[in-house]
Amino acid sequence: MIHINSVFGQRTDSSLVIEKGDTFYLVHKNIPKYKFFGNSWYTSLAYNLSKTNEFNFDFGRTYGTFSSIPREDGIRTRTYGVGYGITSKKGVKTQLVRLFWEYNYFLQCGSMLGGGRVEFIHDLNNNSNYLRPSIGLSFIWIDIFYNYSIKLDSGENIFRHGVTFRINLFYNSKDWYQTYRSNIN
Repeated sequence: MIHINSVFGQRTDSSLVIEKGDTFYLVHKNIPKYKFFGNSWYTSLAYNLSKTNEFNFDFGRTYGTFSSIPREDGIRTRTYGVGYGITSKKGVKTQLVRLFWEYNYFLQCGSMLGGGRVEFIHDLNNNSNYLRPSIGLSFIWIDIFYNYSIKLDSGENIFRHGVTFRINLFYNSKDWYQTYRSNIN
């Protein structure tokens, strides 16, 4: 195997891996210098249906990849960021701030789709903290996740079980890392 422009090197327009035994090569485009900082901006709007009705807005960074090679054909995203939410229970409105990390995949070749998310939530009005793991279906731009909020302080858990419906918006998704297979001429 011959490697030209290592995939783990600096950001370049493309990288080329030639398989000598076959008649194809892999092209890598938009290689990021650092995966942690991501390659696009992220915003989302969400509605969480639980013991309370919760509306959220999130903002962060995403590391997205497109792949069109066998067994990896699809889209994957890793996102982290901050968010703000409002919830109400019995007419009492509560403000929430959050930190989150999310991983989603949508593999086109075998109908695998899904994702997971972990949020740390701070209730500004009641001065309480929650940890909310979520898992569910992800179509990259639309998520439907089941979650359970774990209260980290004593007192009533105002959320417990819930279902979140989220619309994800990615700014500059054209900059996502791409891998595809091309024939040798």
